[in-house]
Amino acid sequence: MSVANAIKEQLKEHMPRQKVEIIDFFEKMAPKRYKHMYKGYQSLIKLASPVFNCYYYAKEKISGVKRLDTLDLSIRKNLEELLQRKKPQLVISTFPVCSGYLSNYKSNVEEIRFVSVITDIVATKEWIYEGTDYYCVATPQIKQEMIEEEVESSKILVTGIPLRKKFYYSIPNERNNIKKYLPEIPEDKKVITLLGGGLGLLPTNLSFYQWIARLPDVYIVVITGKNAKLREKLQEKLDIKNMTVLGYVDFIEPLMRRSEFIVGKPGGITLFEALILKVPFVLITPKLGQEVENAKYIEKHKLGCVANDNQELKKMIRRMVLNEDIPKVYKENMEKFGQEINPLLLVEKIKEWCES
Repeated sequence: MSVANAIKEQLKEHMPRQKVEIIDFFEKMAPKRYKHMYKGYQSLIKLASPVFNCYYYAKEKISGVKRLDTLDLSIRKNLEELLQRKKPQLVISTFPVCSGYLSNYKSNVEEIRFVSVITDIVATKEWIYEGTDYYCVATPQIKQEMIEEEVESSKILVTGIPLRKKFYYSIPNERNNIKKYLPEIPEDKKVITLLGGGLGLLPTNLSFYQWIARLPDVYIVVITGKNAKLREKLQEKLDIKNMTVLGYVDFIEPLMRRSEFIVGKPGGITLFEALILKVPFVLITPKLGQEVENAKYIEKHKLGCVANDNQELKKMIRRMVLNEDIPKVYKENMEKFGQEINPLLLVEKIKEWCES
């Protein structure tokens, strides 16, 4: 949804007369089931990640497995009715299952233009479907990998993962903009931000937070997302002066800008936000397939470091705090990364379509 909002922002700025609508695919296609589907997905991630990974990698290795994503006939029917009613000029998918259903619709019903925007910093086969007019990818490396999978080069646009405009522009006094939201952060401290993603997947051991708060000259901000249980536990049982614990927040961008580095799970969008803002990442033990692949990319290109267990996590955090040369190298590599993408390529292509 965050990527969809970023694309809408781009389109409304550069094509203000075009009507842009964001639709939660499963809410519209399976209105009686979607809440249970989301809860089931969350439970699968938290409690049975090996099962998720088995299916994730099966789609990569075994031809035809990903067809299981798009077998629901009621979803096919609802999508057909929606598209025939709205008659859009273009559909943009930010989720691979949605791309699959759009491909089915295009091959079985009628011609429709659709673009898939890949929301990880690695390419996977689950996104590749016949009939896709363009793919928007995060890096030139992904484009090359997709060409090797026989996707036409002309169909692959290196746009980066679409982000809100504010991520791409320098802001006056950006270091101090967080004061509006967190005035308690001292000017002279290094800010370490712990991001658990939407599900708040962060360490649950209180001793870890007590340890990190004892590092010299640091201030810790913990974002637990929707994990209210963890937020309440930390707020109730920890009384640490140089730590703020929050749930969901809407000021990630100024917080990232103020952070010395980020500790968290390697979700594609959060990683890309950090890469654009040149904020190094210490990745907590990745478990899900796409997290593992994202982490491999970060490690390979020296854009951050990956911890495989809690002891390694502490070691890496300590090194980042005490040795300023380490985050400096990561930031220099991130500078090169940002020069290889063009965030407006998708808008340019859509303009061409509308004018043709």
